Amino acid sequence: MHKFGLTLLIVVMTLFLCFPSLNAEPQQKSDGAIETDEYAHTISFDNGNYVLYWTVADEHISMAIQGKTTGWVGIGLKPTQMMKDADIILAGMRGEEVYWTDSYSTGVFGPHPDDTELGGTDDILNLSVSEQDGVTTLEFSRDLVTGDVYDAELSTGENVSIIWAMASDDDPKFKHNTSKGKGSLPL
Repeated sequence: MHKFGLTLLIVVMTLFLCFPSLNAEPQQKSDGAIETDEYAHTISFDNGNYVLYWTVADEHISMAIQGKTTGWVGIGLKPTQMMKDADIILAGMRGEEVYWTDSYSTGVFGPHPDDTELGGTDDILNLSVSEQDGVTTLEFSRDLVTGDVYDAELSTGENVSIIWAMASDDDPKFKHNTSKGKGSLPL
């Protein structure tokens, strides 16, 4: 019986090592570098100065943003009027320190306090930020439905309205002073 148990253990471990999807939910690699074909969808704004990538898998969305800035990059999901009610994620690097916010815009032009300041939760997963050659890259994932009233509920097949922005400064409260715009993402 001892030999059988050891053999079974080796077989099970081999399966999990050879087929990692058996022991984990599918998640996009988040390393601050975007590889060719890493994401299913891409859309470019401002003549390629802001590029958004995304993949929806199961109950998760993985996103990446590349912005030609050494400040922060951000996206707002499902605004109702200008910035109002947008679920905003922005991030950047201050020296070697990564910073980010999971926030909610309470007004047409802000402010957008952190969800946690409003009684919500920070639901950003697998966050990674890098800055190289004047480009800030943000990668993260989140559940399509987080349960946080300050996060936009997303569903496969919908067309999600977005706002996007960048800043040349590394203060997340600093107003976007470079490119900004709006668009939509088909999930």
